[in-house]
This record gives sequence, C-alpha cells and structure tokens, in this order.
Amino acid sequence: MSIAAALAGAAHVLALDLDPLALTATALNAGLNGVTVGAPPAGRLATAVADVVAMAQAADGDPLVARLLAADVVLAGDLFFERSLAAATLTVLRRAVAAGAVVLAGDPGRTYLPPDTFTPVAAFDVPVAAALEDAPVRRTRVLTLPPTG
Repeated sequence: MSIAAALAGAAHVLALDLDPLALTATALNAGLNGVTVGAPPAGRLATAVADVVAMAQAADGDPLVARLLAADVVLAGDLFFERSLAAATLTVLRRAVAAGAVVLAGDPGRTYLPPDTFTPVAAFDVPVAAALEDAPVRRTRVLTLPPTG
C-alpha cells in the first residue's frame, strides 16, 4: 500500500510493520518501482517498525503515534484477522480519524472486522494462493472509517 500511495502522488509515506523483514522488502520494492526511500525531502518513503497493539495504548505524544496523528491519509491493510489486533487497529484508526485523517482499510473478509463500523468504498476479486487461503479468489474490499458522532 505504501508504494502505491507514493506512486499515486503522496508527498511522503511512512510504512509501518511489526516485521523488520517486511520493511526491508518494502524498501527494496520501493527502489525497484522508482520510489526514493528515506526521510523527506530527499526520500518519498520511510519505514518504521511498529506494533499497533502498543500504539493503541501509547499517548498522543509518542513519536510514532504523533506522526500517525499528523497524517492526512492513513491506510491499513488486512489487520482484522486476530481479535486483539483488530481491536487495537480500530482504536488507532479511530484516533487518526479524530485527528482529521481520512482512513482507508483493505480487508479480504477477515473474521474480526467490526460489523457496521466501516463504509465500503470499492470491492475487488483478488486471486490468492490456495495454500494460504480457503478459496482461489478472495473478495477484498476497500473501506473507509467515518468520523463518529
């Protein structure tokens, strides 16, 4: 998602993941796609190891949380596959919306996506590896998190 955001015109993107190897892959893939990696203004994409469960409990002044809350757009991909992760993700995304961000989430129909919380924006049939999923194609939706009353 982060590379696509940069290619779509985002001035700067911060890619977060719990797995440092995933971030290494992101940086390598960014380079292959012509997206400069590093801090602005020279770089378009930066990476940081982040634990969304810890971020959900952290104060707004936490450096990583503060960067998230300053974002114009927050993208989340496939984070509703485990109960505690889903709850933490929703907490963090609600904080981002409250701070003024547009939140978009990609979800391929995971169990712990909270019902009636997100608004569908688009849907796609995505081919997947049968070894990883229970069907050859997953209906994947792009959802937005509207501000709460």
